[in-house]
Formats: sequence, C-alpha cells, structure tokens
Amino acid sequence: MGTTTTLLALYKPSLGESGYDDEVNASFDVIDAALGKLHVHGADIASAGTIDLDAATGDIIDLTGTTPITVITLANGKKRTVRTTGILTFTNGASLIMPSNSNIKSAAGDIFTFRGYAAGVVRCVLFSPFNPSGTYTPTVTNIINLDASAFGTTCHYMRVVNEVLVSGEFTADVTAAGSTAQLRIDLPIASALTATNQLSGTFVSANAASICGVIYADVTNDQAEFEWIQPSTPSNITYRFMFSYTIL
Repeated sequence: MGTTTTLLALYKPSLGESGYDDEVNASFDVIDAALGKLHVHGADIASAGTIDLDAATGDIIDLTGTTPITVITLANGKKRTVRTTGILTFTNGASLIMPSNSNIKSAAGDIFTFRGYAAGVVRCVLFSPFNPSGTYTPTVTNIINLDASAFGTTCHYMRVVNEVLVSGEFTADVTAAGSTAQLRIDLPIASALTATNQLSGTFVSANAASICGVIYADVTNDQAEFEWIQPSTPSNITYRFMFSYTIL
C-alpha cells in the first residue's frame, strides 16, 4: 500500500501497486496548483487583524488598507513576500515574530518576507523599507526668541527597523541673549510621538564658542523641538545637529 507525503499530501504508490490512477492524478493536480503560485504576483489581500497568506494566489502580494495585523496564517515551511500599499502596523507577539521583537509600522512600498514555522508561528525574516535613507528639507516653525532660522537642504536620515537617525545643520538669529530660544521641525518619516524622550539629540554651534542645545519630542505636533540659551546675539550662527527617534 502506498503512502502520503507530508509536504504536499501527495499519494506515493508502492512498487507494482495497481488501481491507483485516481490518487496519482490527484497528486499531479496538487503539484500543478502549488507550482502555479511560485513566482506569481497574486491578488491583493486587504489588511485585517488576521490575514491568511496560505490562501494567497501568488508568492508575492500587495497588502492594502491600514488595519493593524496581529496574526498571520502561513503553513510550516511556506514563504510569502508582502508589499504594503499604506501605513499599517504589524504587531509583534508569540505567533507573529517581527524583527527586533518589536511592532513595525509600514509605509507604502515597504517589503516584508514571512516564513511559516511549526505550531502556527510566523516569522518576518526580511524587512526592506521603501525609503531606508535619504535627504530632506525640514519645514521649520520658530516658537520663541528667534528673529530667523533656516535649515540646510541636505539634512540626512537613515532608518533601521523602527529607529531613525537624522543629522544636518541650521542657522539661527536669537532675538534676546540669555533667554530660551525654541524652534521645531517636521520628521522625514512620520511618528505618533507620545513622550518627549522618544526623540532625543543635541546640537552645537560651528562658528561660535560654547553654544549648544538639546533636541526632544514635541508630542503635540509629532515633531523635533530644539531648545537652547544663547549668551549673546551674534547673527547667522550655524549649528550642526543629530537626533534619533522611534517610529510609533
């Protein structure tokens, strides 16, 4: 008597066994269906709390919508590659294991590769953000004690999983010496900041001695806030800065 394989549930007849045509034909149908999903861009799948990648019609699919995902169904050993078309969160947990064991918020065009493991566990084995690094020109808002400020056109950023590092330079003219000056800028990759310490950095003057400041999260506007006290009021002081923050 023949046996059934564990990978694709194919029927393997014993040598010389007769009367097994139906089983062999069914096995060929299973093989044809499995091969038909390889190297195929399948139909879109809408985001939901649970998504079934076993039911995907290809090995690469687009994931639409913005609903957070907490569970993925994918059989042990199978692989699926997903491209997100919008902003949504993959929630790390016991059955869905994301890189660094942390939730990951996607952007449009991000690529995720998932592999199924035993006991219903699915692991994200590759995360490739669409914009892992680049340059941008921040939008600046002067808050207090500033006549003018301007940021360079080549501020740099780099994303690693959920952390973003930003650096660059700006110029500022303080209105009154000895008083707090503040400004804020937008972020290259958006984050819903809820605590001031979720963004942190420093800056120092490049052409005036002993002038420096701190950078922290503006949780009201989801931006980076710069704060310092300047002992005198020379104009057009250049500062160089660096800060990092978490994408939430």
